[in-house]
Amino acid sequence: SWIVRGDLKALMGYPVQSDSVYPVTEQANAAGIPVLGYATEWEGIQAALIIDNYQDGLTLGTEAGEWIVENYGDEEVSLFLYSYYETDLGRDRSEGIKEGLKQAGANVKISEASTLSVEESYDAAVNQLTADPDTKLWLSVGSDQLIGAYRALADNGVAPDDSSYMLGALDATNESLDIIKEKDSIWRFGYILPASELADNIVKLLLDAAGGGSPENINMS
Repeated sequence: SWIVRGDLKALMGYPVQSDSVYPVTEQANAAGIPVLGYATEWEGIQAALIIDNYQDGLTLGTEAGEWIVENYGDEEVSLFLYSYYETDLGRDRSEGIKEGLKQAGANVKISEASTLSVEESYDAAVNQLTADPDTKLWLSVGSDQLIGAYRALADNGVAPDDSSYMLGALDATNESLDIIKEKDSIWRFGYILPASELADNIVKLLLDAAGGGSPENINMS
């Protein structure tokens, strides 16, 4: 509907699955409208703001793995991972986290669930704690999922500063940052790209494309 309006100068997309936007990309190109990608790239776009989701997952997995080795040595410990394989972003992050744990030498027994909302993630955490009450390590491809786990652990009597627990997630939010800031918080790892830098790069790409320029990929990680 934006394309048929006739006044669109540039279009940026953030598809959860790249092949889902091939048709609209073709329509935009046919109408002379430059298409840009956010976080990923696909055939038919001019340029993209690239975020390396695999590397982000690898960073989280590696740092979490180093914490596990430091605190548990070579003991096998249970780890619950909120993974997500239904999208390119989720798959890259999930695989990166697992590889990071492996590279760090963490001896973990991984259980997984694919959830998106806080409520679903809370329920998944309750199920995990029923199956393995000694699960003390929790990682996630996104912060909303881990907030569900954090609440479930609190309701299960886990102290917010219990030194034997480790939580970590990508895509930090205001709520998760508030938890991380608490003294000796069990939520030990959180990552987020600065919104101001993202905005500056998005505007740069859009204005360049809308003005008839030849924008090039910008990589952030």
